[in-house]
Amino acid sequence: MTRRQEIDQEVQRLIKKLLPSCNALFELPSLVYAQIMKDNVTRKQPYRVSFNHIESIMHQMSSAGLI
Repeated sequence: MTRRQEIDQEVQRLIKKLLPSCNALFELPSLVYAQIMKDNVTRKQPYRVSFNHIESIMHQMSSAGLI
């Protein structure tokens, strides 16, 4: 598994975890981004992920029917 796949998998996991707690889908990318930045404090190699990348993963999951 490459580093990019690991990051994408973590983003997908967080999307599924945080989806029930958000009121609207436009809030979800910022919630996921904030959680990743908070978790980066404890990581040896922090994840570098952009807001736009989180949105693209969210759209891919939406079109696949996963969310």
